[in-house]
Amino acid sequence: MFTVEITDVGDSLGIVFTDEMLKKLGVGKGDKVLVLETYDGLKLIPYDAEFERQFKVAEKVMDKERDVLRKLAEH
Repeated sequence: MFTVEITDVGDSLGIVFTDEMLKKLGVGKGDKVLVLETYDGLKLIPYDAEFERQFKVAEKVMDKERDVLRKLAEH
C-alpha cells in the first residue's frame, strides 16, 4: 500500500509517484496509464491501445444489454 498526497500541478491537481510505485506499475516519465473504475475504487494499468479498444466495446455492450446481464447475474 502506498500513501500519496494530492498537490497542485499548474491549474490542475495531481499526485507524485515514487520510483518504487512507477516500477511496480511498469511505467515511467511520458508513459500513459489507463484508469479503470472498479467496484472497489480506481485501478491504474499501463496503457495498452488494444485493451482500451476492447474495454470500450465491452462497456457499450454492458450499457446496451444491462437488463439481460442483470438477469444472467441472478442465476
